[in-house]
Amino acid sequence: MIEPPPPLPFEPHPLVALPQPVKPGAIDLPRACGQAPQTGALSQSILHTTQAIAEALFSNEGHAPPPERMQWLMDEYADFMSRANARGRFMFTAAAWAISIAAPMMGGRWPPYRKLGLADRITCLQALDASALSPLLLALKAILCMIYYEHPDPAREAGMNLGPKVQRDA
Repeated sequence: MIEPPPPLPFEPHPLVALPQPVKPGAIDLPRACGQAPQTGALSQSILHTTQAIAEALFSNEGHAPPPERMQWLMDEYADFMSRANARGRFMFTAAAWAISIAAPMMGGRWPPYRKLGLADRITCLQALDASALSPLLLALKAILCMIYYEHPDPAREAGMNLGPKVQRDA
């Protein structure tokens, strides 16, 4: 049985929350099995658009990352988004859609973005990033970067010392 906290030597402000003893099992907590419930998914069209954006973001000297790394990134992104709430999924879906329209126009091309070649996608993304519409790209770029650099290979390529504990995923 949990004992109540000792009495305070002063009277707390009425808006201050004090810890209250709680009986074990009184709060319904999620099970600690390592997986969050999947709440929804993104359309294949949005995933293809997001992959086209990611290929341009993570290209190196005009070459896209290896296909297996991009597949890993998109699997992780889809999993992440499937666990996000509807508002979060809507925000990232709207960002990808807006980028697919605005980026080609900024680069002097016709939408949709994912139908352009890699060199054109890079140019269009750079033009969008240098424009007043760059906040469209910020959130999507941030989440893609966080997921992309979780993989040990790009982290090593960026010069990170991962130490002996991190091993390459298959």
